[in-house]
Amino acid sequence: MENQSRISDLLQSALDNLLQEDFKRFKDKLSHSDFEGKGTIPRGRLENADRTDMKNLLMAFYGAAAAVDVTIDVFTQINLRDSAAKLRKEREKGEHFVNRHRADLIQRVCMVDSIIDMLYGTMLDEEQYQSIRAEKTNPDKMRKLYEFMPSWNWYCKEQLYQALKAKNKFLIEELESK
Repeated sequence: MENQSRISDLLQSALDNLLQEDFKRFKDKLSHSDFEGKGTIPRGRLENADRTDMKNLLMAFYGAAAAVDVTIDVFTQINLRDSAAKLRKEREKGEHFVNRHRADLIQRVCMVDSIIDMLYGTMLDEEQYQSIRAEKTNPDKMRKLYEFMPSWNWYCKEQLYQALKAKNKFLIEELESK
């Protein structure tokens, strides 16, 4: 939940820094934006939303990780490029769970095949999927998976985290408590 709390704080700060006119433009653009096919937040829910309501709507509708991507995208579309860059930079300051625990995850994750099955088609293409499967041991498969991560954004890393959590629940809980 630390990630969700941090993301909530990032979004709140980004929205609080908007001028009233920019916030109005943000809500208008958001009402017409279909981010990654997830649809749009109903206009009636956006209309009277203040900045805190907006943050909560974004996180509930898109999920915590994707809410930041949506916000950056909308900022860019309404020419708030400095705000978009600042939010992107702030998000990247906080190291993601899968980066922080790289060594432990490589050594201790089991059922790597089921994890990459969950990522296939969204985070991994056919060639990447097959190259990971070709490795002999779970640590080698995890190392191969990490080779593809430098090009991943926060949302992609969050998808890996969710897959790890689904398949290696107790390991992830142990690492989260460190």
